[in-house]
Amino acid sequence: MVLLSDRKVAHQPSPMSLPIIGNLFSLPPGPEHIMYMNLGKQLSSDIIYLNLLRNDIVVLNSAQAASDLLDKRSSLYSDRLRPLMFEDNSLLDWSTSPSLLEYNDAWRHQRRMMDKWMNGKDVSQFHKILETQTRPLLQRFLAASRDKPESTE
Repeated sequence: MVLLSDRKVAHQPSPMSLPIIGNLFSLPPGPEHIMYMNLGKQLSSDIIYLNLLRNDIVVLNSAQAASDLLDKRSSLYSDRLRPLMFEDNSLLDWSTSPSLLEYNDAWRHQRRMMDKWMNGKDVSQFHKILETQTRPLLQRFLAASRDKPESTE
């Protein structure tokens, strides 16, 4: 059984949208910044939501809207996608890996610790190690490519 819902997700103001192509035909030709500015005036909003070929786009037409969303509410939008398999204890449990942490105090703490020895000038101490490890890696790649038969087309 398939259930279809008429509920719509609440978005910012948007021009009329068509299935699949979204707002593609709602956008007039011309320079994008002028088009977005005019669309904002038409919709009476500094924030515009567009859907183009199933890609969601949010346009911020004022410095105030940009500041409100990107500065004041940055913690809401700063997270990365974290696949469930990396957080599940029964699968991999990489939940404490710095690259997969949520944007929160734990992430900021990890970032401060890593920044002490991973900044631009201090990372040069690892150049020799990188060189000595890169050469054998490249040799293994070369050997693997020689062992692999040519692809047939």
